[in-house]
Amino acid sequence: MQAAGSAVPSVTRDLLEDAARDGRAQDDFETQVKWAAGALYGAGGETTYTTVLVFVALMALHPAQQALVHDELDRVVGADRLPALADRGRLPYLEAAIKEAMRWHPALRAGKFIPAGTLVLPNVWALSRDAHGAPSDAFAPERFLDASGATDPSSYAFGFGRRICPGKYLAENSVFIMIATLLACFDFAPPADRPLELRFATGLVRYFAIAISSKVSVGLMWLWGQLPAAVRVQDHAALGGAREAARARGGAVRGVTPSNPAWASVGFCDIMP
Repeated sequence: MQAAGSAVPSVTRDLLEDAARDGRAQDDFETQVKWAAGALYGAGGETTYTTVLVFVALMALHPAQQALVHDELDRVVGADRLPALADRGRLPYLEAAIKEAMRWHPALRAGKFIPAGTLVLPNVWALSRDAHGAPSDAFAPERFLDASGATDPSSYAFGFGRRICPGKYLAENSVFIMIATLLACFDFAPPADRPLELRFATGLVRYFAIAISSKVSVGLMWLWGQLPAAVRVQDHAALGGAREAARARGGAVRGVTPSNPAWASVGFCDIMP
């Protein structure tokens, strides 16, 4: 693809093109580029990306909490623009929901629970189970709204000491802006024809089906065109009327009447790995 001039813009393409212009030794440099590109995927695909996917699934499974996030976004951001990092301090419930998603199911070593009494420093699972208020296995963002509440998961989710993730603040900002934008534009629900079951195991990121109803105004419809890399819209007819079923559940946008055509239609999407 690179030789044919059809390679899409990417860090890998830019590095290889720079090397060709500078006359660097291709074999050694290509090996370095492969490692760098793999590190980018590993650092983002299994961390930031999966956090966003799990958050979307949790919103579909917890409509009451999703409604609170939507109400906060509607009140603070409104319908004429997308959320920005400058809004972060004015969205406490969204912040609490993101923290709860990070706490609710942290990564486990090889997918195994660590038996009680084992000396492990640190034990991230045990730290995340030290819940405040609601049971530790429940998804309850409210536990982080109390100043004396549960331990902030950002204090352990990114590692410790000299080995702490150097991209912590970039990751936090990235997760916030992606989740805020998704919730500002869409409602999420389980699919009409199957339960939404979350299964966690060691391996690559899996995709899952959810029903999505859009709350995006025409002025923001350009966002839909930015989503195919993460969200693939499937043929509605092939899904046995999932679109109609989603609309019957109230999928047509909250607060929108037939006299207000400035909204997108219901969709049924797969979150892609």
